[in-house]
Amino acid sequence: MIYSATIIKAGDDAGTFIVSPHYTRNDGQKAPDILALSADKIVPAVNDVVLCVEGINPFDHSSVRSFDNNGGSNPIIIATYAQILETLCDMIIRGKVTLGQGTKKMLLGEDVQTWAQAKDAEIAALYAWAKTGVAPGPTGGINPFPGVPVETNWNTSNLSANHKLD
Repeated sequence: MIYSATIIKAGDDAGTFIVSPHYTRNDGQKAPDILALSADKIVPAVNDVVLCVEGINPFDHSSVRSFDNNGGSNPIIIATYAQILETLCDMIIRGKVTLGQGTKKMLLGEDVQTWAQAKDAEIAALYAWAKTGVAPGPTGGINPFPGVPVETNWNTSNLSANHKLD
């Protein structure tokens, strides 16, 4: 079962929290507060609304009918709504993504692809031209490079102004 809950307080063990589920039991009563484990180093604060995942089976893992009272097994906090909202805002609304510590700018794929393809063509032309040369000697040398295709230099516009990773 997936449900929202409010953080009441930290549990006695590291990474655990007492949550107040936002659902009612089949008898119409409010679900009791329950101890939940926080996944992926999530550290919610008191009164944060979190998203929890929980098996509907009791701790002995016996089979139950879904409309029966949820015995609750292995409740896990998988996100806080504040984190979800911040992530959505950063990725969708602002168009900014930071991965890891965000110490380096990301590359813009198509721009880098165009630059790299130009480099490939330049190198291929250089190799083809170099094959036409003769060893220098008293009367020899190598023909001048024709300069085709034109050299394309790296441009910092290939780096994203918004997205960073490390």
